[in-house]
Amino acid sequence: MNDQPTPAEQLGHRSVAETSTAYALRDTDRQFLTFALDLAADRVASRSDEFTDDDTAALEKLRRIATEATPRPERGELWSLLDWTFWGSGMGDVFRMPLADTMLAAITPEQREQAEQLMEAWHASGRKPLGRRRYEELEAELKTARDELAEVKASSDPRLRCLLVKPHRDKDTYVGWSNVCEMPAGVWSRETALEYGFPASRLDRADKNGSSDLSCGDGHWDDPGFVAEQLGWLRRDRLADYAVEYLLGDRQAAYALLEPFEGETEVRRPGSA
Repeated sequence: MNDQPTPAEQLGHRSVAETSTAYALRDTDRQFLTFALDLAADRVASRSDEFTDDDTAALEKLRRIATEATPRPERGELWSLLDWTFWGSGMGDVFRMPLADTMLAAITPEQREQAEQLMEAWHASGRKPLGRRRYEELEAELKTARDELAEVKASSDPRLRCLLVKPHRDKDTYVGWSNVCEMPAGVWSRETALEYGFPASRLDRADKNGSSDLSCGDGHWDDPGFVAEQLGWLRRDRLADYAVEYLLGDRQAAYALLEPFEGETEVRRPGSA
């Protein structure tokens, strides 16, 4: 008897039984298997004298397997490398991603750990990342470069030099505010702001921080408000309503939203400041 391991065993290939266990049933496979097992259960019930308790137990085990959802293997660096390789071959998501899942499920945890250790050693050596991570890194670098270019172009456009403020976290509203003139410059949705010419990076900052400011936090979520034309104090939560009334030309309705400065009893009127 030859006790030497086969070439497949030397490579760490799994047995047929192990591979079958790791195989993830598709929905159509599961439906057909459930149907077949229901027929078998009916047969066992009608001719119970021909079947043993072991047969019944085996049937119940198969029915549990058919109804239990097979967990998808945890995705990580190795999965990313497989997915990237298939993507580079032109495979679409519908076929590529399940194929990567199946291949990952067909190896032992030890093999996966060894592969990921090799990949970690590769990264630690200072070499470039592998797989989708490298693609995502390059994509992020390209986005940063595009954002920086858009910011430079916008800085030379007088229409876009205002502070971009998002008054409410849950509303698609952005107000342009001129700190020089202390008045609103415009009101936009995200879509119309992009069409107007604002860089997406400014809108992203406003979504995250409350405004596009990069220096002192002017207009951020914790900023209480703004001085409006030296007439009064405009609370941040009133900014959107103020801007709409102001830009529609109803200055009296806009000024009615202001509060007096500290130490004063009423809002100043234009020409009185």
